[in-house]
Amino acid sequence: MGNGRARPARCRRHAPQASCLLLLLAPMIVFAQAPDLLVNRQGWAQQDLSIRGSGYTGAGISINGLNLTVPYSAHFNSELPFPAYLLNVPEVQTGLNNISGHPTGTVAYNTVLQEQAPQASIGMGTKEHYEAGLSAQAGGVGAFLEWEKARRIDYDSNGIDRYAGGASLQAMRDDWTLDLIAAHQQKEFGAQGYYGIPSNVYAEDRLDDTLVFFGATHGETDGAYFRSAGAWRQFDNEYRIPVSNVVSNVRSRFGTVMIEGRTLEIQNISLNLRGNVEHQAIDGDAGKHDRTRGSVLMLPQFTYEQFKFTAGLNTVFQTAESAEWLPQAGIEWFPTDNSTFYASYSEHVQQPDFQTLYYSDPYHINNPTLQLQWSLNTELGIWQFVSASLDWRAAAFHRRIEHASDWTKNSAADVAWTATDLGTLDV
Repeated sequence: MGNGRARPARCRRHAPQASCLLLLLAPMIVFAQAPDLLVNRQGWAQQDLSIRGSGYTGAGISINGLNLTVPYSAHFNSELPFPAYLLNVPEVQTGLNNISGHPTGTVAYNTVLQEQAPQASIGMGTKEHYEAGLSAQAGGVGAFLEWEKARRIDYDSNGIDRYAGGASLQAMRDDWTLDLIAAHQQKEFGAQGYYGIPSNVYAEDRLDDTLVFFGATHGETDGAYFRSAGAWRQFDNEYRIPVSNVVSNVRSRFGTVMIEGRTLEIQNISLNLRGNVEHQAIDGDAGKHDRTRGSVLMLPQFTYEQFKFTAGLNTVFQTAESAEWLPQAGIEWFPTDNSTFYASYSEHVQQPDFQTLYYSDPYHINNPTLQLQWSLNTELGIWQFVSASLDWRAAAFHRRIEHASDWTKNSAADVAWTATDLGTLDV
């Protein structure tokens, strides 16, 4: 909220390939403009997000300020069953802009004003890749269908079949914008060599993802505004390793609601406020588990001549954890109308995902003793508008993560990866 702005980055379901057409063209172009965001692509089927070199558990997405996640595994944090035309080209948010986001950074989408017209697309590329889409909007009501199929996308045994569909409703009332979106996607793909298993072991993965989102926004978010949002998600994951007779079925349920806003500036002082609560639950072969997380943010801002000072607390409450009081602070200097120098400090906490805590198979060993992950972030930078279509930014950052966790092996000869507390990492 208030300091360096990130360059836009498009986070999509598909891995850009030079030979793919139409729907894949825009993501390919925008990824090239996003130095903050990396995507660890496994074929076209599964993608891990990484922001500024983070592990896959530290990055995720949001819509209208509402964080979305899949409680079972952060491997699926990039999944989104909504079509691209409902959302803007997102921004990678870090520092004070990411106080209520994912620990390292957030790929932040916002809903956009819908065009009242039918649209159709079709694409074809190498690797036997085909896709098609159909959408229509009228009177604020819309619907869409998407289909994608590919074969031999990396290994000869790996392919992907994906189907998605849904509906949207958008209304404008007295400076309010209201959005309701419901969608479902089914994606089945070969996962040979994915998730750390040997490249000669064939595996299959199937996702069934249902997401309902509601948002209400009043005002512009760069001034005084108020918005609220909520989401409900059910995510079924079936993972199979036939040679090892492994069949894992896990259902995730995720519900969240938030309200946030910024007051008018009075006597050079304004106040950012936010509250949110979310509930995460899984049921299946990783056991039955649930937890609740909530947070309250108070972040005053004071403007003096060419400077803006920000300082406050984000209080986080989580199941089985004591309340954490996380300091947030920043300063901005505006030497010209189109230039900003900034410095910021922020802290985040996050519990490990349920997969690292409770899931095991012949190639993975869980670790239920993993502790709360703590991220401390410092950033210095400059950001400048050159024109309406051109801006540039330079930034330096330091990130310390306490109790960072990931899958590791003690030696190359080990077959299984173990969920491990890596201690403190400095980036």
